[in-house]
Amino acid sequence: MPPPAWHGVALSIVFTAALAACGGGSSGSGNQAQAAQAGGDVAHAAHAGHEAPTAPAAGSGTAVPTAGSPGPAYTVRDGKLYDPCGEPIVLRGVNKMAVFQDRAGNSFPEIAKTGANVVRIMWVTGVPASEAVQTLQRAVDSQLIPMWELHDATGNFGRLAQIEAFWTSPATIAVLRQFESRLLVNIANEAGDQVADEEFVSTYTRIINKLRSAGLRMPLVIDAAGWGRNIEQLLRVAPQLQAADPLHNLIFSWHPYDPGTQQVERYTSAFTTAAAGKIPLIIGEFGPTGAGACSEKVPYQQLIRQAQAYGIGYLPWSWDGIGNDCPLPDGTSSFNMVRDGIHLSTLKPGWATEVVLSDSASIRNTSRRTHFQTTRGAGSCSATSPTPTPNPTPTPTPTPTPTPNPTPEQWTRIAYEGQNFTVTGTRQVRYGKNTSWVTKTVSGTQACTNAFFGRDPLPGVGKVCELGSSSSTPTPTPTPNPTPTPTPTPTPTPTPTPAPGTWVRIANEGGAFSVQGSRVVRYGSGSTWIEKTVSGNGQCTNTFFGRDPLRGVVKQCQIRQDGPVTPTPTPTPTPTPTPNPHEGHGPYINNALIPTGDPGRSTDLLFPTSERPAAQENFGAFRTVCQFSHMAYDDPIVFPGQPGRSHLHAFFGNTGVNGHSTAQSIANSGNSTCRGGTVNRSGYWVPAMIDTRDGRPLKPLEAHFYYKSGYAGFSPSQIKTVPQGLRMIAGDAKSDGPGGVHRYSCIGPSGPMNSQSIPNCPAGSIMNLEILFPQCWDGRNLDSPDHKSHVAYNTVPGVCPATHPVVMPAITFNIRYNVTEAGSPLRWRLSSDMYDSSKPGGYSAHADWFNGWKPDIMDTFIRNCTAGGVDCHSHLLGDGRAMGG
Repeated sequence: MPPPAWHGVALSIVFTAALAACGGGSSGSGNQAQAAQAGGDVAHAAHAGHEAPTAPAAGSGTAVPTAGSPGPAYTVRDGKLYDPCGEPIVLRGVNKMAVFQDRAGNSFPEIAKTGANVVRIMWVTGVPASEAVQTLQRAVDSQLIPMWELHDATGNFGRLAQIEAFWTSPATIAVLRQFESRLLVNIANEAGDQVADEEFVSTYTRIINKLRSAGLRMPLVIDAAGWGRNIEQLLRVAPQLQAADPLHNLIFSWHPYDPGTQQVERYTSAFTTAAAGKIPLIIGEFGPTGAGACSEKVPYQQLIRQAQAYGIGYLPWSWDGIGNDCPLPDGTSSFNMVRDGIHLSTLKPGWATEVVLSDSASIRNTSRRTHFQTTRGAGSCSATSPTPTPNPTPTPTPTPTPTPNPTPEQWTRIAYEGQNFTVTGTRQVRYGKNTSWVTKTVSGTQACTNAFFGRDPLPGVGKVCELGSSSSTPTPTPTPNPTPTPTPTPTPTPTPTPAPGTWVRIANEGGAFSVQGSRVVRYGSGSTWIEKTVSGNGQCTNTFFGRDPLRGVVKQCQIRQDGPVTPTPTPTPTPTPTPNPHEGHGPYINNALIPTGDPGRSTDLLFPTSERPAAQENFGAFRTVCQFSHMAYDDPIVFPGQPGRSHLHAFFGNTGVNGHSTAQSIANSGNSTCRGGTVNRSGYWVPAMIDTRDGRPLKPLEAHFYYKSGYAGFSPSQIKTVPQGLRMIAGDAKSDGPGGVHRYSCIGPSGPMNSQSIPNCPAGSIMNLEILFPQCWDGRNLDSPDHKSHVAYNTVPGVCPATHPVVMPAITFNIRYNVTEAGSPLRWRLSSDMYDSSKPGGYSAHADWFNGWKPDIMDTFIRNCTAGGVDCHSHLLGDGRAMGG
């Protein structure tokens, strides 16, 4: 059957500007699931089919582990899934678009509260496997099995080549080996529409054999074709694929989005066939309505009840707050299970609550986790579950003198790699993973890093810091000096008290402070200050002090040390703010916190494809997705040959762009962080986004760059090609109010929220900055003295000024930032926001573009896509080739 409309707009490789669509329903449903941590309901009624483990079938290639020694991976035997200890498990969990909304896995502990034992994690090939390590680890830590899937081939079997390249790359293999005993690999989401049996079997056989040749033993999950819905074909070819896998360790996934009560008989038929043929089948996705048919209901109650009766796993789509399929009045999708994409407390009434909590076959009422899932470290095969010490076997003799160190040292995680932690007193802390650790005696606040612990105990693996149960200075009751000073380090008097009349900083501009009693506080910088008598809480802002004493300069608040020093307002810790040294300053930037970016690809990434662009009416579209490359105080357009002269910029695309870059160097050198690799060495840059709480430049999630037609009244047929070396600037870096060619919006739970200043997008959403470039070129100059006069915006729809007659594609930048903390965007400002900080941040938004496309590639996509009036998504060139990476 033809692909549903919602899948059709779902994705190219990464989703379109609206983040439309998401998985299946995946490619368009709009819900996501996140892994949860131990502490939710775990023990539930056993599933049908949870019989005692049996010996493996002859030739299964996987031995049942002996008690106490886990095997290398989850395994399939006789149509059922077993954990590495041989304990059966029926999958119950949810889908989560983690790559877009929650790479940190903050939703996973919430998902675990439902009792789920698995989370299906959406990923895309444009995001490196190394970035999934934290996501996968958070799922494991939440006692969930991560089922890692790639979404790029949704509805398009031709894209399995790039899926294969991702899974079999050395970087991905390293991550898969790290999680081999904990992981299920879902090779591709809903690959293909109508695919011949022979092509389906031969393609997946090749991928299976490559993964097995790399030594990987975990189960591989294969979705049905037909956008995940062709169960008849899947059951027909499953035996051939099982035979093709040397380990016979495959799971087959069906996404039954077809609506109507007649589907109930289809469920029965499919489940009966799978049981009779010992085919390990799961329901990888489902939702409340049909794919693209929002008013037609899927009989999901009968689906989950039959799945329970047959011992078949299921995962609804999805635990998310993003997606635009089947929109509801509240701005969310009918496929969204939770409103904010994270918390169980925002679970929606209706189908989501039924499937998760209330139905007799719901996740809560039927899911169980095995002992291997709930044990720390490498897991164990002990038959007795380690329920957290109710009924302690060794009745703890309440001897008054506490038996000093509990003999096996107990370790508790206190930080992930890269985070800070604090210990009271002097304690043993270890740093590493699994059986590789560095142990150090620690006191106070320290960093969970290689640098602090002196070496890397496990290169290439995400590590943690754990606190030992015993103090390294045993004697639990510290007899020395019984003088009870139990005030733990609040430094009672801020040593040594400065001489009377000395001013001491208590807050940076934009921060809050508190004083005891009535004290004089001054606000400003250098020799220019406003003084005010303050008691209690105050704000270090123009508004609180009544005016701006020093426009364009970063200010601070100070308190005078005269009389009793009762403030102790925890004087703002480090790092003595050196303001942004550029053009009127702007927000303070802590250069030590500048993030690292993607190293990019060093080759052209093109491959043949049978996929064709989607026909459109009166517009054409081509877009590319690029990862963040680096940050620098450079702008080779505005300050050529003057590195360090500009405010801080975030760069995308060509990794070699710097203050000395020229048209020639951009065209011929540097890696590329964009799809297609070095076919696109263009430089794209925007002012860095700064969190003013600590001066941290924020790492962009990713960027989408569009080359469109059909906008501003221009038809596709009017569009001409763009010369190599053209450079442009859009927006005004000196703007201090609304009226620019940019807009901000929130992608996720709160809806668009379009604004010209930075909006307060909710936690769990994505903030998008969109900037529109001029579409009319003078046809002669690649640049101009002001870097703007050689191009122009049209004022009459569909007509360029006579001075700028050449119509170019409408180029727009869409830069995305994850919002991980409620209220945090209120602190954000652009590095170019040099105006009064009492105004909202973001008015100075602007962007620079330096064309570095290979001319033949740009000519191709403009001719075939932008001027051709078709939608080439973010990878097609319209000539039988596609861009990978």
